[in-house]
Amino acid sequence: MIGEVRRLTFLAVLMATTTASMSLIAQGRGQLVPSMYITRINEVLADYAAGNDRAVDTWLRTRDGQQGVAFLERVFAPPAAFSRPKAAFLLEVAVWMQGVNPRKIAALNLGRRMFLGRPEPLGVNADDDRFEILWHQAALGLLQDNDSPWQQQEYLDGLDMRLEDAARRNVKLETRFPLARAIAAGNICCRPVSRNVYVDEQPSTRPRPTFESAVALYTRAAAEPPLRDEAMIRGAALQLLTERPAPALEWLDRAAGKQDDQLLHYAQSFIRARALDLLGRPDEAVNAYQAAREDAPSAQIPAIGLAAALLRAGRADEGVRVAAQARQLPADAPDVWLQFQKADSRFVKGWLEEIRRMRK
Repeated sequence: MIGEVRRLTFLAVLMATTTASMSLIAQGRGQLVPSMYITRINEVLADYAAGNDRAVDTWLRTRDGQQGVAFLERVFAPPAAFSRPKAAFLLEVAVWMQGVNPRKIAALNLGRRMFLGRPEPLGVNADDDRFEILWHQAALGLLQDNDSPWQQQEYLDGLDMRLEDAARRNVKLETRFPLARAIAAGNICCRPVSRNVYVDEQPSTRPRPTFESAVALYTRAAAEPPLRDEAMIRGAALQLLTERPAPALEWLDRAAGKQDDQLLHYAQSFIRARALDLLGRPDEAVNAYQAAREDAPSAQIPAIGLAAALLRAGRADEGVRVAAQARQLPADAPDVWLQFQKADSRFVKGWLEEIRRMRK
């Protein structure tokens, strides 16, 4: 009996020693146990909250950060209380993750849940409202950069109850959400997607937006004065995409003639040029292509379009000269039209900088 007890005691000690040894080996290989990951996340969060803008970036560049990011939910999921540093931390993670990355989506969803769990409704504190709106707009910009319109719609749907509650209380909020919803619907209903582009799947319970519903959303967005011109231009792009050049021109004519935003002015000119081309009006298309080229001198597409329009307008010598110039343009120049299609992704960096200033 005594011998059996001794044997069992020896086995228990051996198992404990083996477990401890394996834990030490794992740590030596850089594979920390979950509790150590969570401790490290909280250390980085404290450093970031204290004002170190580079804290999250520095952490994510390490093996510890790359492995530890899988444990974000342990720190930021409910019942974790909302705080600006925590929300900003999650956005830093999402911005850092390039391309289509499940960690990016997880960070965005955690952040949205944290905002939805705020005890204060929108309209109580203007600074908190500004911070929250910037955060959601940046999240949508990242999803637009991923070309994931279904995820954009799902994200916006998650905000509906909070926004509707604010509207019932007559809280006035200036956001880009109406435009984001129209962009998502238009991309789902009508835009062909290359096989090389990630496409998120349609949820089984969600009806597919139609062209008409997307147009209605652009019309609704245009009712907001700060969004009017861009909604008209993007609505014109949707009309053109569906081979409706005459309505496209009508939408463009309802926007201001000269945009302060160079990218919007480029899109406005380029859409007009393509619509005029399709309507068999090459002389007018020439002027529109030239305006687009002024905004993007290195872009090949408007240069090629200009050359073709000149040829159709009977200005062969000019067309040949412009075509020769187009062939000399750098093939790897930034795709300005693609930048337009990615919508608010170009604003994310600036929004993140403002969020950093407001997080303290």
